[in-house]
Amino acid sequence: PGQNGDFPSHKVDGGLVVDGGLVVATLTSLSLSGVTLSPAFAAGTTTYTATVGRDTGQTTIAATAETGGTATTLPADSDTGTSGHQVTLNRGAHEITVTVSKSGMSTGTYTITVNRLWAEVQSLSFTSDPGPDDNYTVGNVITVAVTFDAPVTVDTTEGTPYVVVLVGVYDRNAGFASIDATNRILTFSYTVTGSDSAQVGLEIEADTLALDGGSIKREGTDLDAFIDHDALPPDSGHRVNKIPSIADNGVELISTPLAAVDTYGAGETIAFRVTFDSRVVVDTTGGTPRLRMRFGDPDHAGADKYLEYVRGSSGSTLEFEYTVLAADLDGNGLFMRANQLQLNGGTIQHPTTGRDANLNHAKPGQDGGFPNHKVDGSLQPIKLCGARVGSTAGVAREAEIDLCWDIGRAIPSGSDVVIEMRSKPFWYDGNPFRPWVEIGRGDDYTACAGSGTTCVQHTITGMHRGNARTHQMRIRRGNTQLETSQQLRASSPHSDAAPLNSAISGCYPMDSLMYCGKAQGRFWMDLEFTTPSNYSLVTEAVQGLELDDFEITNGTVVSAKPWSNSLYRVVVDPTTLGQPITIRLLADRVMGVGEGITSDGRNNYTRSNTASELITLETEPP
Repeated sequence: PGQNGDFPSHKVDGGLVVDGGLVVATLTSLSLSGVTLSPAFAAGTTTYTATVGRDTGQTTIAATAETGGTATTLPADSDTGTSGHQVTLNRGAHEITVTVSKSGMSTGTYTITVNRLWAEVQSLSFTSDPGPDDNYTVGNVITVAVTFDAPVTVDTTEGTPYVVVLVGVYDRNAGFASIDATNRILTFSYTVTGSDSAQVGLEIEADTLALDGGSIKREGTDLDAFIDHDALPPDSGHRVNKIPSIADNGVELISTPLAAVDTYGAGETIAFRVTFDSRVVVDTTGGTPRLRMRFGDPDHAGADKYLEYVRGSSGSTLEFEYTVLAADLDGNGLFMRANQLQLNGGTIQHPTTGRDANLNHAKPGQDGGFPNHKVDGSLQPIKLCGARVGSTAGVAREAEIDLCWDIGRAIPSGSDVVIEMRSKPFWYDGNPFRPWVEIGRGDDYTACAGSGTTCVQHTITGMHRGNARTHQMRIRRGNTQLETSQQLRASSPHSDAAPLNSAISGCYPMDSLMYCGKAQGRFWMDLEFTTPSNYSLVTEAVQGLELDDFEITNGTVVSAKPWSNSLYRVVVDPTTLGQPITIRLLADRVMGVGEGITSDGRNNYTRSNTASELITLETEPP
């Protein structure tokens, strides 16, 4: 066909593009620095794609138009001070267009879609459960979750990635163990050995995730994930082979003198509490741990005295007591040096690690001194020689207590000798005593059972159950006082079957007594206990309250200590301001005063708190 088989007007050039009968202007070359186009450039191919990683944040476009043509690139040059046409590549997809113009031809358009992808570490956290003591022991597995912000794949063919966990002062490599179904959360694990020790908690320093020959890549690509990460500070909820230590200000004097103002008498108990930073167990098989204190008086040689351990094993607080003897005398007040807790053949250890406790502590009190806690064993305070309570129904005056005062010599005889008693509420020492009331005379009084003529007894009836008072007795002839007793502070008993109610006040700023409505930072609350029928009459002393007796959301209970005979002061740190805090006191955690009140007026705590208390507090946004 044609001209003897030829068609001279029908040549072929694949670089020419026809648009509606017109030839389209084309590029003769196209490249992007740091970017590999797909497919490879050809003048007749106008659509391309490319994928780059985190390290490619900019590319330079090089586009050459055919002879006589002009190439224009969008977006505009992002760095006009540098030769070439630069385009900034943020995370995600970017469309770059190059248009080619030439006289007599249709405009040609080339489109390049560059997708900048990577995966990076979003967070790290310890995900293993250390148990109720927040403590790992030998053989326990510590797990760390490393969460990426996009799906990844892990290749361990040439090596296994790990994250470095700082266990005390030593680096421990937690190796890659698994990846979750979302392909975003990687779990790393380490098994605790006997040589490991982290007393303040595990931590992870910044940028310690290592590939070790393996790889972590963005899923569906060959792009390495960005594995730099922030540090995790020491976490006290994840300790290893804990060695218990005495908490800051952990040695406290918790007893109150009864015989006289600021003075213990014979038979009284001096009590200290030692608080540890974890639970401890006490073994007295080989001996009883003790605290050494010192009596001192300008006119008498100082003497060491020992308070023996009496209770608290398996908790975080231990109590030590000493009973005052008749020969004891200390006019300056108790004194205790630093580091006075002695094992004395016993042991104090962590319940799960078995590690011996660190017994070091600072001097308690006022630089070791307690000037308001003097001792005079010659003082004979009133004692409680009986206590009774009737039914538990209603607001009844059913309690009775018997006061016994042994003056140590025969009570003066004669009808002109008057024996008197007075009392006052004891929860506020500023309250005045009620007037003296006659309870007998030298020729007509009730003698204590088995004491002959040296002891006088008085029975107080019609008391509200749980009422707390200070009592004092005296003997006088006319206006001359012959004998005056020391004071007895005592609660009248409750039936052991009587329940306790609890109530938590709202928040108060740490430096104020004004109700704050919404917490703006650390705050305190009052916690008080009553019987259901006596709420308006008297709040009660309790014991046994611990920090873990509270369930709290968006906050931490940092302190819960007796503030007076009838109140606990609870201190709370909010976690996130602007969000509400809920605080629940769990039931059956504290004990109230029961029928077995002791002879020195001290409370015998035999009644459980059967009620729980829940309060919700708002916080101010930061």
